[in-house]
Amino acid sequence: MFRFSTFFLLVLLCGCNSQPPTDVGNNSQPALTATVVSYERNAEWDHFDDGSFATYDHLTLELDSDESFSVSVSPDTFTDESSFRVSGTRFTFTLSEPLDPKTHLAWGAINDPTIIE
Repeated sequence: MFRFSTFFLLVLLCGCNSQPPTDVGNNSQPALTATVVSYERNAEWDHFDDGSFATYDHLTLELDSDESFSVSVSPDTFTDESSFRVSGTRFTFTLSEPLDPKTHLAWGAINDPTIIE
């Protein structure tokens, strides 16, 4: 499988600690707060050996710490009216894996996304 992207993923966390802090004495990840910077349709695609391909959208998020990163999202994850496709939407979430500039995150790594009204 070959991965192609319209922009290099994870314009990510320059100079940042590669793992979010964890609660001492608790194995749960802390809640992070982010703002949607942009939602780009068909920003990435996979080309498979059998000639088929799949496209992915990109959701660019900015954490409250001013660090930003992109997440690959299947085009059918959100409806066209979803707040997650709108710049300026704020939400909280936890991650199932640490943030790392060498790791490509997919929407499945985002846990419990809750929009802040």
